[in-house]
Amino acid sequence: MSTEKSRLDLPAIDAPQHLPPMADDRTIAEKKYLEEKADDRTIAEKKYLEREREKEYVRGLKQDIDERKKYASHIFLLVVWWLAGVVAILVADGIRIPWVAQYVGFDLPEAVLIALITTTTGGVVGVLLIVARYLFPQRPAK
Repeated sequence: MSTEKSRLDLPAIDAPQHLPPMADDRTIAEKKYLEEKADDRTIAEKKYLEREREKEYVRGLKQDIDERKKYASHIFLLVVWWLAGVVAILVADGIRIPWVAQYVGFDLPEAVLIALITTTTGGVVGVLLIVARYLFPQRPAK
């Protein structure tokens, strides 16, 4: 075989006439339309997600308010009963009426009463501060 016969003449090769269009063969107008359509869908989707996020935020705030009301009343009742118990102990210790003292009488040393009042006051204030900071956190201004 000679080298002259094996050479191909590239300009002489014709492409088939009826090839299906490829994905990259879209016209500029088609590409622009598809990009705009995608942008519209993306913008609409972002707006939808933003509205849903805001709804969830408001729902969370409402739930926080309901929980705060519930826990605030529970803590209030705890403090009331706690202090009522301390007052009952102080009253029972302070009763000096003979006919009542025979049923209720007990005599606590002064140091015990001071410790009871001090620790109770500290405990009540501590619980109230912890609960108040949890229920009503300081949020940064928007």
